Amino acid sequence: MVSYTVEADWIQPPYEDLAGQSDLVIFGKCIEQKQLYIAGGKPVDVAIVRVESLLQGEYQREIVLKLPDPRPGGMVSSADVVIETGQEGLWYLQKTDGGMYIMAQPYRFLDVKYAEPHIRALITQHSVEK
Repeated sequence: MVSYTVEADWIQPPYEDLAGQSDLVIFGKCIEQKQLYIAGGKPVDVAIVRVESLLQGEYQREIVLKLPDPRPGGMVSSADVVIETGQEGLWYLQKTDGGMYIMAQPYRFLDVKYAEPHIRALITQHSVEK
């Protein structure tokens, strides 16, 4: 067995730009994870996120967030999206063709303890645009 150290960087856009690249921006909490069986396809792992505040997009009480497929062999990357039941904060989501949402990069979620200034900035930005 050989072990290597690998380092990589990815660019996190400013949250104002991230909002412009998102179909739905919410403050919410992951309340459940489960598998959905879609006709003719393999099971899909999803998280159910309860919407507590809508900042951008079309309101829904709960949204279905498609979780990424697991990596082969249990490999994990720092760029992997990790979602856990109970996770609460600010979500920047993109809609899929199937009507579910995805969070393609880990920086598309801000934990509740860091979210407040970003929420205020989004509210201010939206009120200035109107």
